[in-house]
Amino acid sequence: MRLFFTGLAICLSFMMKEPQSEKIAIIAHAGLAVDSVDADFITKAYTLTFQRWEDGSKITVFNYKDDTDIKTRFYAYIDQKPAALRKVWLRYQLTGEGRPPRAVKNEKAMLDKVAETEGAIGYVALERVTEDVKIITIVEP
Repeated sequence: MRLFFTGLAICLSFMMKEPQSEKIAIIAHAGLAVDSVDADFITKAYTLTFQRWEDGSKITVFNYKDDTDIKTRFYAYIDQKPAALRKVWLRYQLTGEGRPPRAVKNEKAMLDKVAETEGAIGYVALERVTEDVKIITIVEP
C-alpha cells in the first residue's frame, strides 16, 4: 500500500506542469509603436517620471485597486513600496504634474482597460494575456 501511494505521488508530480502564474506580463495597448521596454522604463512610468512613450504619445498607467499577489510581486520588480508610490502619485496629482494610475479590480478589468486605452500600460499574469494587448516585457520570478 505504501508503494502505491509513493507511486501515485510521483505520477501526480509529473502531471503538474510548471506554473506560469509566477511570470508577469507587462502589457500595453496593441497599437503601441513600442515593442519592448526595460525595468527602468517601467519603474519610471509607474513613478510618473516618464509620462510619454518614445513617440510622444501619453502613457496611461493602470494598477490594481486592492493588494494582490501579482501587485506585490510587480512592486518588488520595480523596487517600490506601496506607501512610497502613493506618496509620489499624490504629489504629482496635487501639483497638477500628473495623474495617479487608474485603478482596476482584477486581471480581466486590467486586460479590458489596457486593450481599449491608447498608450496604456499594465500588468497581468502571463497565462492571462489575450491577443487584445501587446506584451512589452515578461518578468521572470
